[in-house]
Amino acid sequence: MDNLLRIIYWLGLFVLALSCIFSLVNWQKQFSVVGFLSFYLFLNLATEIIVYCLRGTGINNLPLLHLYTLGEFVIYSLMYLSFFKLDNKNKRLAGLLTFLVSILIILNSVFVQSIWGFNSYAKTLVQCVIIIYSLSYFFLNYMNKIKNGIIRKVRLFINATILIYYSGSLFVFMFSDYFLRVLGGTPRELWIINISLNFLFQVAILVTVWKVFNNRKSITLS
Repeated sequence: MDNLLRIIYWLGLFVLALSCIFSLVNWQKQFSVVGFLSFYLFLNLATEIIVYCLRGTGINNLPLLHLYTLGEFVIYSLMYLSFFKLDNKNKRLAGLLTFLVSILIILNSVFVQSIWGFNSYAKTLVQCVIIIYSLSYFFLNYMNKIKNGIIRKVRLFINATILIYYSGSLFVFMFSDYFLRVLGGTPRELWIINISLNFLFQVAILVTVWKVFNNRKSITLS
């Protein structure tokens, strides 16, 4: 089973690397379609590389999780704010809320859950906010009855992928956190679910990136 987990993990990392490569090669079009998602891919890959380099060194890598959680929240916030197309007043309000939540994440790492430990409170908050972003995007598209142009189709697909992944990840995270506090360890089955979810998420992201990369037509919002 450990070998299977390693295979799934490395396959997911390989898929993530491919997504980053396609994003770099086709940066202008990629950014116009999925916006800040490419920055999340780069953050994800960089974090995985650093974690791998720290293996066997005895260095605590949990501070990376705190930085990753903050970066993850900021990037997804910027991505969805660009999707929502808010007016100036609502943009300022959304920007203020993003800033306040970011401060809460930092304060949690400084005063509540040490950077040398697991930031379960901040991680749960970020996952819940991203799920709210995703549901809001579906709702706004339904209410506005927007035509399904190429960009809209790609964004709806990536939004569905994000919703499925983070909903499943929140479920796994909450149970793993419970088992860590009660039993002092996380069941192997939860790790299998988590790694499998991440692999499927990376594959769906790669499909999206490849679709944009391989599209020869001019991309519009119509």
